[in-house]
Amino acid sequence: MIDSERYYVQRQEMQAFLVRELASSEQDPSEEDRIVRMFPDLESAYHFADAANGIQRKLDAHTATSWSVRAV
Repeated sequence: MIDSERYYVQRQEMQAFLVRELASSEQDPSEEDRIVRMFPDLESAYHFADAANGIQRKLDAHTATSWSVRAV
């Protein structure tokens, strides 16, 4: 899962969407992943996750080890 996105959206309740950070690139999403932020609507959650993943890609391009620095 090396090309996967680090930040993803999970629907928590009827009107709550969590942006979570994968624990590692080798794992699937789980309840153990760190919660980064909660949003009341899906569009905002995806916008935040996409922006965080964009920043993360830039950080990973400038570091020797991927996933060594967090964007959020």
